[in-house]
Amino acid sequence: MFANAAKGISALQLSRDLDIQYKTAWVLLHKIRESLMDYDNSQPFQGVVEMDGVYVNGYIRPRNRLEKRIDRKKVYKPNKRVVISLRQRSEFGIGANHTRTFILRSENPIELSRIAYRFIVRGSEVIPMRISDI
Repeated sequence: MFANAAKGISALQLSRDLDIQYKTAWVLLHKIRESLMDYDNSQPFQGVVEMDGVYVNGYIRPRNRLEKRIDRKKVYKPNKRVVISLRQRSEFGIGANHTRTFILRSENPIELSRIAYRFIVRGSEVIPMRISDI
């Protein structure tokens, strides 16, 4: 139930689904999230590995008045981050066996090659991730 939701699940929804108190659901969700963060699968990626990145937290809301608007393309956004994900394809071609995410300040070749050398077995095929494969 927790893993099936695309954007996660709230404590209120979990309390309704399991017929428990909100406080109990809140504690349960925090314990689950903490255990997910502590889990470290250091198994290297091999075979067909998909690698992709997405920028997050970079939106500036436009102003209503024309004279107060700023050119959003030219603004430096210090909180903007890129989330890189590595995904090892299943042998059957559907889904993934192993997925790992990384948070970086920018999508630069130095950091990407450092991740690739550390987590991908030499000789594996690295391809960009496609939306249709998700």
